[in-house]
Amino acid sequence: MQLTLVLGMYVTLLPVILAGVLNMVFVKSTFLNGMKHSMDGKRLLSDNRRLFGDNKTWKGFWGW
Repeated sequence: MQLTLVLGMYVTLLPVILAGVLNMVFVKSTFLNGMKHSMDGKRLLSDNRRLFGDNKTWKGFWGW
């Protein structure tokens, strides 16, 4: 009974684990590197800060 509980927990968590692993594979890969442009077009706010920050790119948007 204890073994089935543990296996059930792993099966339940498997999609979350796979999503995290596949996200890092996407982020670290060179796939869609042409889309590593800032989403805000390097526009600045009145206090000279970027609209979305330095790390918001179209590659990240499409990769979720």
